[in-house]
Amino acid sequence: MRTVLNILNFVLGGFATTLAWLLATLVSVVLIFTKGFFGTNGITRREGFTTPDTSEAIVKSTAMKQCKDVYILTDKSKFGEVSSVTFGGVTDGKILTEEIPEEYQDSKNILKVE
Repeated sequence: MRTVLNILNFVLGGFATTLAWLLATLVSVVLIFTKGFFGTNGITRREGFTTPDTSEAIVKSTAMKQCKDVYILTDKSKFGEVSSVTFGGVTDGKILTEEIPEEYQDSKNILKVE
């Protein structure tokens, strides 16, 4: 049987669970990654990479800072979409997608994959 503490903490700009804080702390103190692959719910030039989940954003943002190479895996439907929490800037990693939307053709960090 596994027990997980899920104590609510209030932080500037919202709230996060203790579990997310513990994971973010563990990642930033202990773990260093060569490559990190992350999904996103939305991508815009202004808001960057977004997700509706605050806890997910905390862990992803922290892990991305610990990666030598960051890759965002997405499909073209996520471009132009915005969720409520940003976890990285649009230039914080290489974006891998099956099709690059017209308005992002000039971006050097977006790669088309098949």
